Amino acid sequence: MRSEGYAISPSYQDAELVVVNTCGFIDSAVEESLDAIGEALSENGKVIVTGCLGAKKEVILAKYPNVLSVTGPQAYESMMQAVYQHLPRSQDPFTSLLPPQGIKLTPRHYAYIKIAEGCNHKCSFCIIPSMRGKLQSRPIGDVMNEAEGKLLPYLDIPLQHANARILKLMKRPADSENNLARITAWRKICLELALRSTFIVGFPGETEQEFSELLDFLQQAQLERVGCFKYSAVEGAKANDLPDAVPEEVKQERYERFMALQAKISADKLQAKIGKTLQVLVDEVHADHAVGRSSSDAPEIDGQVIIDNPVGLKAGEFAQVKVSAADTYDLFAEQVYSKS
Repeated sequence: MRSEGYAISPSYQDAELVVVNTCGFIDSAVEESLDAIGEALSENGKVIVTGCLGAKKEVILAKYPNVLSVTGPQAYESMMQAVYQHLPRSQDPFTSLLPPQGIKLTPRHYAYIKIAEGCNHKCSFCIIPSMRGKLQSRPIGDVMNEAEGKLLPYLDIPLQHANARILKLMKRPADSENNLARITAWRKICLELALRSTFIVGFPGETEQEFSELLDFLQQAQLERVGCFKYSAVEGAKANDLPDAVPEEVKQERYERFMALQAKISADKLQAKIGKTLQVLVDEVHADHAVGRSSSDAPEIDGQVIIDNPVGLKAGEFAQVKVSAADTYDLFAEQVYSKS
């Protein structure tokens, strides 16, 4: 929209139109998306809805029939046509000079690289292929040109579970021993490697023994960053037809045990960094502290490095810091000054 000459407003009150980008992957995401639409209607009144939940147009219109338009995932042209209709653009001769990748909305010192849309895997708990279509990858040369010299030792591998039977029911690769071997091999190749993964607990039919196997895997793998979801019966997912649904209270109990173990792993790993010197990228600078990230910290997802009493630091610059303390997910550090 910026490339079409539209300005982005930070508030509902200053906006002439609101576009709500939705998610429809799990029930909680659907509810959050519907809440966001309701809030936008209440605060502004002129609302266009797009994104994954837009594929279920009837769900949105049943609750909010007064939205101006509903488009689905990847429907950029349709969404823009709705914007043109309800908020005609002003002509700007300079927009033709924009780069082909458009204008990024992240802070100037980092950006996300779009690699692909959609998915060819048919995991039994997931409806992404039906919502977003088959995998469409960008040309690898274009991706590499954007990423060259800028790669970090950080891998995000969604493993989902460790038990072979559960992985088979999920229609995922089902060999956790090979995953442990791969992790060990990767860490030998790259000592500073940080690994993130996500897991599902309470999948239909998951027994206490199979959940314990997942905890054992977590203990052995010692992953730096981990997320966990309680299984949610997504409309249209084949896993909904599986027998032996896990009660909600059991899902919650397993989720809490899982996160308690990972919290200890994370805390132990961060404690081991105390006394070490790190290079961090500064995101924010305040009067008495700055907030930065190491190469192990993805923005808005992972922990942060809190720098005490910064001197001369600016957002977007690198800084050398010495770690002085740690909690479960964040590091606390002091600035290292050059002797020159």
